[in-house]
Amino acid sequence: HGSSGEGTLPGVPDLNEPKGVLTKSDAELAKNITSGFRSPGSPLSMPPKGGNPALNSDDIDAVIRYMRERFGGR
Repeated sequence: HGSSGEGTLPGVPDLNEPKGVLTKSDAELAKNITSGFRSPGSPLSMPPKGGNPALNSDDIDAVIRYMRERFGGR
């Protein structure tokens, strides 16, 4: 998503979008991060755990908190 959260590659969601990804519940975001996710129409998929198999549930919770604090949502 890049440091600005705007989505630096085609199909990568903008985390600043008022009706975007961060309107999802924490549980849904955690599922997307854990299992990987492909946005509708995107040629790219986010790999499970963002490509870091060592990411644990505490790390994922911290990522969600950071995204909400930094880019907004709910």
